[in-house]
Amino acid sequence: MRWHIIGLSVVRREGEDTAILESGNLFYHREGERLSQGGVGFSVHKSLVNNVVKIGSVSTRVAYLILRITKRYSLKVIQVYAPTSAHPDEEVEEMYEDISRAIHSSKTHYTVLMGDFNAKLGTRETGELKVGKFGVGQRNRRGQQLADFMEKEGLFMMNSFFQKRPPGSGPGRAPTVRQKMRLTSL
Repeated sequence: MRWHIIGLSVVRREGEDTAILESGNLFYHREGERLSQGGVGFSVHKSLVNNVVKIGSVSTRVAYLILRITKRYSLKVIQVYAPTSAHPDEEVEEMYEDISRAIHSSKTHYTVLMGDFNAKLGTRETGELKVGKFGVGQRNRRGQQLADFMEKEGLFMMNSFFQKRPPGSGPGRAPTVRQKMRLTSL
């Protein structure tokens, strides 16, 4: 598997730390409120470690890193782990405020927001421009909150703009419930 940056959710490690592993890859994490809740982080491939300008977190559910692409351009990657539907709406609203702070904290040319939003955005609704025509399923309440946030911040659900193979359509694979839900990255 080829990779450059991996966003981590449900990181069950104590404290906040950045370490260069024996492999040369960078590992950053921040614990959740409790070891069983929250916790975000990144793994950055050794080929990009020297390009990391800044890495940190806004909260236990929102972390970010800034990567220098060229002398002129930089990229901000924000990793999110949203509360589940069992948590009160206030926690979700607080998380979106944290994401907004991360978006506006340092100016970069590009921003990628990714992670586990615990939301179903579903298919595009009439007149909606931030969601592409290849969304899957039906939107839930948390999905509507995500859509409203995307509209407010000018973000696009990029994976919904590209057609993908139907779930389980690979050779010798049957679709599972998990495969029928699309991963969300903005």
